[in-house]
Amino acid sequence: GLKNSGLFILESYTPKQIDIKTGGPNNIDFLMTKIDLLEELNGLNFTILQETTREIQEGQGHNGMSAVVQVLANKIN
Repeated sequence: GLKNSGLFILESYTPKQIDIKTGGPNNIDFLMTKIDLLEELNGLNFTILQETTREIQEGQGHNGMSAVVQVLANKIN
């Protein structure tokens, strides 16, 4: 559980990542979208909720342009 006014930070691959092939899961069930997160994180106040493409350099298997969803939210009292 997230405490009241606590921050939630997340970056995850989106389903578009499967076609880019620069890392991440190949199983669509492990990938997230803005709409999925709005439903799953109901009750949070979103400061950032965006899908974007950015370059990732995170070691072998996770390099290059990547499709991600980014979240910064806090729990509303």
